[in-house]
Amino acid sequence: MKKIKVVIDTNVFISGIFWSGNSYKVLDLWRKGYLQNYTTLSILSEIADVLKEFRIKMSEESIYSWYKLIGENSVILHEDILFSSSFAIFSTNKKSVAKLFYSLSSKEFTVPETGEGQAALSAVLYKINIFCI
Repeated sequence: MKKIKVVIDTNVFISGIFWSGNSYKVLDLWRKGYLQNYTTLSILSEIADVLKEFRIKMSEESIYSWYKLIGENSVILHEDILFSSSFAIFSTNKKSVAKLFYSLSSKEFTVPETGEGQAALSAVLYKINIFCI
């Protein structure tokens, strides 16, 4: 089975860890091996920081377990080469995706609005599919 290459945004991890819904479904597909997550050390660090400061408190052990799970089951790349191939990005925040693209590509990029904010976007740029969930 060929895995779909994805970049799972911090917001999707946080939402999927604490609640059911689309973010949980993405994490479930990743844990079952249908998705190959690509990440960076800064994204891993951001996930850990958000979990430490989140309004729903987790033990240090649980935070470390998630950090380890994500790190061991993801391909960790340098930020400069993260988007040198085809990926799907899962995010709950279209502004963070636009900011990420702008910082990596030095080109302005906007993510179009969706009717309900839950449907997958059809935007494709640099061979990357973006899904705001």
